[in-house]
Amino acid sequence: MSTHEIKFQDEISNIEFESVIDKCSSDPEFKKKLLMANVLIIPDEKDSKNNNVFPADTTELYRYLQQKASSPVKLDIATKDEDYVEVAEHSDLINLPTIIVTVVIIPIIINLISNYIYGKLKSGNSTVISEIIIINERGDNKLIKYNGPANEYGNTISKIFK
Repeated sequence: MSTHEIKFQDEISNIEFESVIDKCSSDPEFKKKLLMANVLIIPDEKDSKNNNVFPADTTELYRYLQQKASSPVKLDIATKDEDYVEVAEHSDLINLPTIIVTVVIIPIIINLISNYIYGKLKSGNSTVISEIIIINERGDNKLIKYNGPANEYGNTISKIFK
């Protein structure tokens, strides 16, 4: 067990794909494209120039998930290229972008993200900050927040399935 404290929350969320997509773009054609996804990387915020702001290395995670994901995963990122902005943190922090995902795909995504984190570990002191919104057909969506040691991410997040 690491000496870092794990902050783990599993709570009900009212966030839906449609509401997230509405905040990311006003382009109706782009919104239609995003609605086809079952995994969507969403911005943390919008800046004063109306750009969507993501944590550093979001495009790296996006490409990794695209390459490694199996066919049921329909991944997209909720911004147009011209509206994309990344903000960097210090090196021992792996700040993942917020991901919204359907419940059917979540085990695949957790496994892929855990492998991605393992590949990025620079030291035993790396910390991961993560938010995953799990969309359920019944409407009892969940928000999973993790802030803790990178080497314990997979095991901790997997608790939601037990």
